[in-house]
Amino acid sequence: MTKMQQEYGGRGFQALDVAINTSDEQLIQAFAKNFEVGFPVGYAPQDQMMAFMGFTMADRFVVPQLIFIDRKGFIHYQTPPLGEANALKEETISQRIEELLALSSSAARRNSATARVATAKTQP
Repeated sequence: MTKMQQEYGGRGFQALDVAINTSDEQLIQAFAKNFEVGFPVGYAPQDQMMAFMGFTMADRFVVPQLIFIDRKGFIHYQTPPLGEANALKEETISQRIEELLALSSSAARRNSATARVATAKTQP
C-alpha cells in the first residue's frame, strides 16, 4: 500500500493500516519501520473492527482486509471476510483507487459547477 500511497496520494488517496492484534505502540511502530510503511498505522480492538466491517463474532476472516471509503465516509468496497482471489493484486487495488478518485473528482466538478451557477444567479 506504500506504493499506492506514493502513486495516488497527490490525488487525494490516503492509505491507513489498522492493527487488531496489538495495542502496543512500540510493536506498531516496529511493524511500520520493518515494512517501510509510508502511511499512518493505528490500532483498533478486534471487536470494534469486526463491528465496523459488519462481521459477527462467529465470522472467520483473513488479513489483510481492504476497505475503500470515500471522502464522505461511504464504503464503496470491502473484501469479504475470507478474502477474494484478486483483491490483493496490485492491478485490482489500483483499479479500485482509480474508481474512487474518479467519483471524488466528478463530485467536486459537480459541486463547483453548482456553486458557479448559484453565484451567477445571485449577482446583479
